[in-house]
Amino acid sequence: MRRLLVTLVAVTVACSPTTDPTTTPPPSSGTCTQPPASEVDAPSALDIRVEPALTTPLGEALLVVASEGLPERALAGVDAGWQCWDGAQWVTTHIVYRGFGSNPGQTIPVNQEFQIRVPSIGLDLDQGYPIVIPPVDPGTYRIEDEIIVDDGTVPGFVIVEVVAA
Repeated sequence: MRRLLVTLVAVTVACSPTTDPTTTPPPSSGTCTQPPASEVDAPSALDIRVEPALTTPLGEALLVVASEGLPERALAGVDAGWQCWDGAQWVTTHIVYRGFGSNPGQTIPVNQEFQIRVPSIGLDLDQGYPIVIPPVDPGTYRIEDEIIVDDGTVPGFVIVEVVAA
């Protein structure tokens, strides 16, 4: 079953040329700034965490979305948005694809002309999946994710602190 799921993910990612209209084009280099405390301390509708709490550029981490408070049939997708604060709003600069087993996944910069999103595919919550931190400068970032539930989606986020390697 896991092999079928991984194959389905690979085929979906390779063959789905969908553009996500809600993704803001990435800011030009150097325009990400420290978000205000109100953004860092804002509540999330999902319980998401990154382990370890302090990450390094190109380091591996575990992205965990807790199922507590969600319907039993809630689904996670293989991707999430890596965001930085541009001085006015969070903008998605990379798409973080969850890995499986010993595969850490991959992180791809947002391309303004073509970007593939796989919002839901039926991954288990709670156990967490490996991710790769993008090659970004040290600072405060955010991973935005959404969980598919019977009657729609539940969006959420986690603040990520990137430190020098």
